[in-house]
Amino acid sequence: MNRCALCHDQVKKNEEDPRLAFDFTPEQLNQSAFGRGCDSCIVILEGLRQSETPDWSFHRDIRRVYARCRSKRGDFQDTLRLEVYFIDDRPKLQLEYYSLQEHHVPWSDIPKTFREVMQLALKLGFRYIWIDSLCIVQDDPEDWEVQSSMMSEIYQNAVLTLSATSAAGDDQGCFSNDIHRPTLEITLPQDIGACRIAVRKPLNHMDAQSGTHLQDHFPLLTRGWAFQERLLSPRVLHICESELVWECREASNCECGGLGQEESPGGAYHHAIESSQHEKLEHDAAKQELAIDLGAISLESADNMTLVPDTSQHAAGNVDGPPAYEDIFAPSRTNSSISSETNVGPRTDDDAILAFAAQSNVPVYEDFTAVNEGEVKDCPDLVFHFHRVVEKYSALQLTRPSDRLPALSGLCKRVDHLCNNYLAGLWSDSICYDLLWRVETINLSTESQGARSLDYRGPTWSWISVESPISYWSDIVNFRRRTLASRYPRYYTVAGTQVDKIEMAVTVPGQNPFGTVTSAILTIEASSIKGTLRYTYDPHWLGGAGHHDPVRYKLEIMISRDDAQEPVEVPFQADYSLGAIGPSNVPDNWSLTLLLIHPKVCLVLRPAQRDVAPTVVRGEPTWERIGIARISDALVTYYRIDWMIGSSVKKFHIV
Repeated sequence: MNRCALCHDQVKKNEEDPRLAFDFTPEQLNQSAFGRGCDSCIVILEGLRQSETPDWSFHRDIRRVYARCRSKRGDFQDTLRLEVYFIDDRPKLQLEYYSLQEHHVPWSDIPKTFREVMQLALKLGFRYIWIDSLCIVQDDPEDWEVQSSMMSEIYQNAVLTLSATSAAGDDQGCFSNDIHRPTLEITLPQDIGACRIAVRKPLNHMDAQSGTHLQDHFPLLTRGWAFQERLLSPRVLHICESELVWECREASNCECGGLGQEESPGGAYHHAIESSQHEKLEHDAAKQELAIDLGAISLESADNMTLVPDTSQHAAGNVDGPPAYEDIFAPSRTNSSISSETNVGPRTDDDAILAFAAQSNVPVYEDFTAVNEGEVKDCPDLVFHFHRVVEKYSALQLTRPSDRLPALSGLCKRVDHLCNNYLAGLWSDSICYDLLWRVETINLSTESQGARSLDYRGPTWSWISVESPISYWSDIVNFRRRTLASRYPRYYTVAGTQVDKIEMAVTVPGQNPFGTVTSAILTIEASSIKGTLRYTYDPHWLGGAGHHDPVRYKLEIMISRDDAQEPVEVPFQADYSLGAIGPSNVPDNWSLTLLLIHPKVCLVLRPAQRDVAPTVVRGEPTWERIGIARISDALVTYYRIDWMIGSSVKKFHIV
């Protein structure tokens, strides 16, 4: 066998052997590791990859690496010393790696499912395999945090992901033992004649299963950690109880041909990202072209133009049109503490263009009332695709509820280059969309029996704070964030439809910016009104007469009609069982605050009272979300209800 021309397989004849010193670029190491299959180069590459920090990346920031091998001496193990030189003027980085004594694990001690997956991988010609529970030190929180943050790279760069989809555990095995199925009797009509008949018992397909059926036949698909692994992997081979199922970014097929889905979930996610990348490129090109046109107009009319303050609806900061693309997707800067401030409307760097366009009668944005609603598109499709991802993910099982963010971190990291700051399951650029999640049905089977957890799961304004499946309204799309209700000039007040200012601050404890958060505050200035919580009493509920329904509640607001105050019941969905005993209990007839986010949707708040989050910020009280309310179309259209009459704009710190 020819030795590697790059590292010489780290031959150690003596300390002065020139083959013990070598240097390489990232491209050369990649080529040697994967192009020529050098085991030593693969180890070096993996060591460098695991040494990365948020400040540097091996493939992006490194110019050249100088390596030197040293043989074992005394108590010191074999050592590989690396001197890393960056492409900029940063000082060099020195790294040392030591060989460890090999610990052999008896084949019989490896769980059956893992053994069968390893055997299958070898038969397919693969020499290396990644199994999370074996490759990550389970009792080491630091190693677990670092490795879990790399799930995106691990799975999206895998040649093939083998999925033991029908295995209920690691000791069950991948393949079904039910070789001899029970006899199935079929009665044939008397006049069928002489012919050959093929009979097969119907097979279960993953696309047609849900709930308990999915748990019975495809238990892996009900687990939260497996969700992102399936979407990130370019190719997945599902080992099911009756057949193999193939998924890639172009197709989805099973052996019997009865699979109903043509596109795999991973393919849909990948294509949504590609579409958003193209959309951003088109926007950037259009914006550059607009800037050039405006510059040309400026040169032609500079001698004749008199600049005067503009008070039209197209003036900068008051544009009744879609926000700049950067307001939706922009490059991310992620730190251990993330803070951002958003004045809702076009960004400051666009103000000059917008103001000049208004003064020059250049139609940068069409007036909202003049645009066909079917042609309006304020928000990239990826925002809504991410909502669908969150909906599916929130219904899956996690052994540890605290893993709810880490188990999704790979998918979030995959779109990080398209989105702005990540905020505990939401994105700052699409925050007004992302806040509109709701709990369809409160899950009473949790450990807390539907109550809000005593442990800190995350901010109450994020879906990670609840343990029930969540969803988004599919008909709330493409609304404008500054003059949201320009579609409803007869029914809505201007003051009641503006989110004037949003500030966000999120702190993560470790190296994974998409992982667990330790604190998060959302500050919103917007219109608000008061409401009253009403319990519902159902005689058919298990608690019997006199016991309130723990999953259904009503919300009552007072409106002014004909110089009189009238109560109006607004549809309301609670985030958890509000009547449950504990610090998050909200009594019947309790006064609540409705904070307007969308012309038809309000977050429902109460003063923060839990010990796991601050009750005062900057000398002002904090609030927590307990649910969401949406005024019905019937109240708006037929009864002309303006639920924001009498509202006032206030600042709220939500924790």
